[in-house]
Amino acid sequence: MASPAMAEQDVEIPSSRSPVFASPDLMSRYLAAEINAHRGRLEEALDDYWVVAQASLDPMVVRRAARIALHLSSERALPAVELWVRVSPDAIDAHQALLLLHLKEGQQEKALAAAEELMRAAAIAGKDGYLEIAAVAAVATVSGDVDKAVTLLEAVAEKNSEDSGSYYALGVALFGMKEYVRAESALRQAIDLHKDDARYWMLLSRLLSVQEQFDEAEKVLSQAVSHHPEERILQLAYASSLVTHNKYQAAFEVYRNMLKAEPDDPELLQTAGVLAIELTLWPEARLYLEKLLEYPKMRDHARLLLGKVELGVGDVDAASDYFNRVQGELQGEAVVQLAKIEFEAGRIESGHKLFDQQRLAEPEQAIAYYLAEAELLKSADYIEEGLAVLATAIEIHPDDLDLLYAHGMLSIDNGDIVTLEKRMREIIAADPDNALALNALGYTLADETDRYAEALELITKALQLMPESPAILDSMGWVLFRMGRYDESISYLQQAAEINADGEITAHLGEVLWHSGKREEAMSVWKSGLEREPDNRHIVEAMKRLQP
Repeated sequence: MASPAMAEQDVEIPSSRSPVFASPDLMSRYLAAEINAHRGRLEEALDDYWVVAQASLDPMVVRRAARIALHLSSERALPAVELWVRVSPDAIDAHQALLLLHLKEGQQEKALAAAEELMRAAAIAGKDGYLEIAAVAAVATVSGDVDKAVTLLEAVAEKNSEDSGSYYALGVALFGMKEYVRAESALRQAIDLHKDDARYWMLLSRLLSVQEQFDEAEKVLSQAVSHHPEERILQLAYASSLVTHNKYQAAFEVYRNMLKAEPDDPELLQTAGVLAIELTLWPEARLYLEKLLEYPKMRDHARLLLGKVELGVGDVDAASDYFNRVQGELQGEAVVQLAKIEFEAGRIESGHKLFDQQRLAEPEQAIAYYLAEAELLKSADYIEEGLAVLATAIEIHPDDLDLLYAHGMLSIDNGDIVTLEKRMREIIAADPDNALALNALGYTLADETDRYAEALELITKALQLMPESPAILDSMGWVLFRMGRYDESISYLQQAAEINADGEITAHLGEVLWHSGKREEAMSVWKSGLEREPDNRHIVEAMKRLQP
């Protein structure tokens, strides 16, 4: 429901057949009201609008008087809105205004009657009356009348207990009020009454996700898809949830099934192709993406992805051919792939040339390409070359914090603590609240030196800035371990692992448990980590170093 607007924002005029035009006195007062409204003198405007409204019963004038009275919280608001409802019995906004007034006054019986009239008007307009009532409840909630709004919605639902829409509207309103438990109950009642409405399932899943009940939200979408196997929106929502939680195989099965029904849908073909690449299902990825080539607007996407497929099966020449044919906005990404091929083959100068050309073609993206080039060189184990690229970039862009950070982090990969500290302190000088730089410097000091107090101060500040960062929680756990505060260390590392149990965090947690004498627990942590990442070097190195 739109809140009452000020009259000067309207551009309506009465109908030429209105009694307003038949009476010079009414016309004079109407014009005076208009002038006062446009000048912001709403009290004076309302005096004249109200006289004209009562005398003429012109729907437009009555509406305008009612809206201004509502805006001013005038004592004329209720009679004006009642008149509005009388002269415009099918106007949804008139019934909404009356319902809102009764709610604010605590007149529940009158509010319920007004709600029924609102539903009637909504039905005439082809709208969902329950949701129109929920919109009024939302306005009342903003005004602080939460209990009154909820009582009304529950009464409407009870009176229409066989109609799923009443419970859905109740769920929508309660969700907006953050009354999650009651909203969930209402939505489940709606689903029990009518399982064929995708909106009910979607909102329930969203509600559960907001409460971080991700498994239950996913379960709801799975049930929804089983009830409606042809409902595209539910299938896409379910697949998206699966991808978000890295359940790529299950998501791929959803897309595979959707493609059986819609084999020529380009969006489905592209997403299925991406998932197939993630799962290294090369033949299926090729099948979907070659089909995607048939769509002119999707050809560059298909070529880029097919290049990745050919890299996956080891055909570098075929991959290069695809990447070289990519044009438009994806060309830069294709160039990065081509440079990667060159670096991995040891053709460093050729890779440099590709990046130089792309920086000339897209000067506004030059910094991003410097960062990408250094990262590829690092991956190909050309650390010195990567450092040289970043040093050149910093000469051109000396104040770019991303370049300084990347140069510092690559320096520590080369064992250069001095340069890392220099770069991080440059960043902190420019941006004292840069949590990434604070954490990087603090962790390095804890890991590579005995400057533990200084490291703890840096990491503490970083954690204050980003209290839920698993990387910073890991750093805090590590510096506390180096200081011999094992119990505190374990607590922070466990928090980090709960958020993101990557290999380095898992290795650290296992190591602290080991040194704490909890060796069986340490082995369990490491083994679980290796089940997720069988070749993770951090875990493997920790186990080799510590096991007798």
